[in-house]
Amino acid sequence: MPRLNRRGQALMGQGGGPASVDGQVLAIPGGSACWLDDDRVLVNSNARVGSWEVLEIDTHSKGQFNLWSGGANFLAAGGGRWLGWAAGTGMFGSLGLLPAAGVRGAGRNGTLAYCPSYQTGVGMYLMPADGTAPVWIPDAVVRDADSLQIIGSQRALWFDGQHAQSAGIPPIRPALPVWNPRRVEVGGEVWLVYWSNGTGMIAQLDGATDGYILETRPICFHMDAGCPDGTQDLLVVWSVTQGEGPGDLVRRVVDRTQPRVALAPPQPAPVTIGRFDHPVLIAPFKDPLGESDAPAEVVVNQTGQRTARPCIVAEDSLAQPRSGPLLGIYSEAGFDVDVRYALALAAQFHTRLFLAHDSIRAWTLPPGLRAWDVPLLELYLAQGESLAVTLARHHQQAQALLAQWPHDCGLIPMFYCQGGAPPHEVWPVGDVLALLARLSEIVNLSPRFKVVLPFAWRRDNGIDRHGELRATFQSLLEASPGLPNLTPVGVPLSPPLPPAPKPSRFRHYTHYVLGGPMQTERGGLVGVKGKFARGDQHAQGIFPGTFALVVDADASDGDAEFELSARGDGMFNAKHVASGLFLEMDATQFSTALDKQYYLKASDGSGYAALQGGQMPDGTVLLFVKYTDPRAFVAAPLVWVKK
Repeated sequence: MPRLNRRGQALMGQGGGPASVDGQVLAIPGGSACWLDDDRVLVNSNARVGSWEVLEIDTHSKGQFNLWSGGANFLAAGGGRWLGWAAGTGMFGSLGLLPAAGVRGAGRNGTLAYCPSYQTGVGMYLMPADGTAPVWIPDAVVRDADSLQIIGSQRALWFDGQHAQSAGIPPIRPALPVWNPRRVEVGGEVWLVYWSNGTGMIAQLDGATDGYILETRPICFHMDAGCPDGTQDLLVVWSVTQGEGPGDLVRRVVDRTQPRVALAPPQPAPVTIGRFDHPVLIAPFKDPLGESDAPAEVVVNQTGQRTARPCIVAEDSLAQPRSGPLLGIYSEAGFDVDVRYALALAAQFHTRLFLAHDSIRAWTLPPGLRAWDVPLLELYLAQGESLAVTLARHHQQAQALLAQWPHDCGLIPMFYCQGGAPPHEVWPVGDVLALLARLSEIVNLSPRFKVVLPFAWRRDNGIDRHGELRATFQSLLEASPGLPNLTPVGVPLSPPLPPAPKPSRFRHYTHYVLGGPMQTERGGLVGVKGKFARGDQHAQGIFPGTFALVVDADASDGDAEFELSARGDGMFNAKHVASGLFLEMDATQFSTALDKQYYLKASDGSGYAALQGGQMPDGTVLLFVKYTDPRAFVAAPLVWVKK
C-alpha cells in the first residue's frame, strides 16, 4: 500500500513490482515495502544477490543491506523495529522468532502488532517500543495488511472484514459503511478517511453526516492518510492499481475550507428519558471496556470483563475472566428450551438467574424460579406495529409480569436499530428514540422494576455508534435516583424442581459430541437436494463484507471442506477450511430464500457464528441456529457429514 512516513512521503511496492518513494524507484522487485523509519525502507527482493532476502534500503544513498536471508511473504515496520513472516518459518524480526504467530502491522513509533496464532487469526498483541506493557486484544480479527492502523503505543483502529473496530480510542462514527478506515488528527479535529462501497473515497469529521467525496471510481487501492509533521494538511494517498507501479500514486490534500456535501441524512435529536420514581440498576450489554460509565454491565458473547464493576454474565461467558462481583447469570431459556439448566448454573454459582423473554408473545413464567431470580421483559419495536400498538403491548406485558411475579423484575429496552450496520438497519434511529422516550412509563409502573439492561452498547447499530442513542443513554443513567437493593440470594429451593416435561415429537435428538482430544473434525455440510455447501469468495453474502455459501458441490473437498469445532459451551463453530471464514445462518427477514440463509464471515468475537448440533436417532447430525422469535423465518438446518 502507499504507506506514508512522518514527512508525508508515500512508499509503494507489492508482489513482484518495484518499490518506489513518490514515484522514484528504489528496487525491482520490491514487494511488501514498508518504512523502517523516515529514511529507510524494507522490501522483499532478490535484486541484490539473486536470491530472496529482506533488504534495508537507505532512501538517500540508495544503499542496500541484508536484514534477513530467505525473504518474507509479508513485512511490517516502523520506528526502527520490524516484523516479517514466511511460510515454513513463521514470524521473525525485532521480537525474535515466533513460528506460530502472524504479523499484523506496525506503527510509526515502533509499536508492533501480531497475532499469536496465525492459524486461527483471532487476537492481537500491541508491543510498544517504549517499554510499557503489551496490550492484548483477545477478539481482534484484522482483515488484511491494509486494515490496521496503530495510533500511539496502546491504541489501534482496524477493519475485520465487516466493521471498524478499535482499542484505546472511542469507536469511530462514520456517516457511511466503511472499508479500511484511517483516523487522522488535524488541527485539533479528528478526521476519518475510508472507502465506502457505492459512494467512493470519503473524508469526513468523525461523527459528521457531511464531508468530501475524493473519488467515486473504483480505482482507489491500498489507501493511507495522515497529517505530515509541521503541517495542518489532511493528506490522502492511494494507488490506481493493485500492483502499485511508480506512476500509479495519487496524492490528495483535502481542502477543508471547501463546502462539504451531505453523506447521510441528518439524524433526529436525542430524547430525555423521564425521571424514575425509584432506584434502578442500569447495566448495558456489550460494554467490556466500561465506556458507558454505567454502574454494572451484562457480559455476553465470550468477551469476558475488563473493568472492575458488578456484572451479569451470560451462559456462554461464564468461563471468561471477571473483574467485578457476579450479580447473576443471564439466560434466554424458555418456550422450547428447558429453564432447569440455567437454574442449575445459577445455583452452582450461588447467584441469581436473570431470565429474559426473547419474544413479543405473551409470557407465562416457567416453574422453578426462586425469590431472588429476576425475570426480564424486552421492550422492542415489532414489524407491522404502530408505536401506539407497541406501547400498549409493552404496558400489557409489564402488568402481566408484575401480576405473575411478586419479586424483583427487569426490562431490556431497545437501544439499537437491529439488522446490520448503517445503512442496513431495520429501524430508523428516530423510531427507536420515540420508543425510548416512553421508557419511564413502564419503569414507574412498580418499584419492583429494579433492573434496566439496555441492548446494546458496542454494536454497529447500537448506542456507541449513534450519537443520539449515546446521549439518550446518558439521560437514562441520570433518570435513576440511585442503586436498588436486589433481593438477597438465599438457600436452595426445597422441594427440588419439578421433572422436565416430555419433549415434543419434533425434538427427538440428543446433543452431538465431537470425538477426539482436540474436539474438532473435518467434513462437509449437506443442504437441499443432497448437495454439499461450498464457499464462494467471489460472491457477496446477504450482508456487506460477507461471502456467499452455495449448496451445489458433489463432495466435501476444496471449497466445500469445513472444520467443526466445539466452543466449550455446548455450541459449535464451522470454519471454511479454504478461507478461514466461519459459517453463519441468518433467520431474519433478510433471508427468506433458502439459498441466501447461509454465508461466510470473519470471526469478530460476537458469538453469532455459534451453531447447535443435534444427533437424530438414526445418527444424522444437524447443525442449526436456535431462533424462537415468531416474527422471523427459521434458518434451514444443514447436515454435518464427517470425513
